[in-house]
Amino acid sequence: VGFTEIDGLNLGHIAVADYRPLNSSVTRKLVDTVTFGMVTFRKGYDKSGRLENWHLKVLNAMVGGDPAALLSLRRAIVIRLFDRVKAPNDRGWALIGALPVDYRMGKLDAMSGKVLVEEVVFEVHSIIADHKLDTQPHLDLLAM
Repeated sequence: VGFTEIDGLNLGHIAVADYRPLNSSVTRKLVDTVTFGMVTFRKGYDKSGRLENWHLKVLNAMVGGDPAALLSLRRAIVIRLFDRVKAPNDRGWALIGALPVDYRMGKLDAMSGKVLVEEVVFEVHSIIADHKLDTQPHLDLLAM
């Protein structure tokens, strides 16, 4: 699936917390948690419906109260960069434990002549930069 725009590739925000040991007046900073932001993909609409169906399965699992199904719906996504003539670039990222949490269609306006755009927002467990691109991911998304 080829995407023309990807936003939010945050390699992890490290939160820092204040810590003061007992019997000490000195406060130290400790690494607390690591969080990853939402990653948004946008592209011209295609008829395959793969991403829309994936999102609908997540919605059905949420409405049906089936957390085990949510775990099985998480996927690894590999993002590969290509130039304008679709030649591969050495740069890539792996989104680990991706789950589509939002799916949107752009404005439906037959008179505008604009391409219908679909947008998918993923929540991820982690993001790995320069992922070894010779692996076989569950879903391969291309950034052009």
